[in-house]
Amino acid sequence: MSAVFAFSLGIALAFLQIGLGRSGFGQMLLSARPGLTALAALWLGVWGACYAFPSRPPRLLTGKTAAFASGLAFGMGLIPCIGPALSAILRLTAHSERALQLQGIAALIVYALAMALPFMPIALLWLGLLRKIAPSPRRAALLRGGFGLGVAAFALLLATDRIPLIAEWLVGLSDWSWVLL
Repeated sequence: MSAVFAFSLGIALAFLQIGLGRSGFGQMLLSARPGLTALAALWLGVWGACYAFPSRPPRLLTGKTAAFASGLAFGMGLIPCIGPALSAILRLTAHSERALQLQGIAALIVYALAMALPFMPIALLWLGLLRKIAPSPRRAALLRGGFGLGVAAFALLLATDRIPLIAEWLVGLSDWSWVLL
């Protein structure tokens, strides 16, 4: 459970760094984003490949620290997908007086946590599913391999900068103007 929390915290921190764009630290992160994205894709590719094959993943790729790093990496990949609601929050903080900026920062923290927290019940369901099928090593290996291949595919999309195109397509499927109300 603590690894799931670490993963969720990593995702939240990745989203939170977007709101820091006006600060010096945020500017540094934004300028380093291409390199950080490449590093995130590499990490996720290795992580996914290790889970896709039947051998036990190296110790470096397991535990809370690896879960946190994986959450950060996933968050870097998901940044293009979080669009309209985050845009409204960033507009609130971008050109407003200090009180509204503080409200915007608070909203950004709540937003980042709200985006990350759903991963906790999903992970609990995943762990429950793994326990349920654990008596069948073949099915467990197939499920684990599918997970690993999915992570590796996400890493490939991240490395080739295809995620923004997918996000743009998904946003185009619906009218998001209600988010800005």
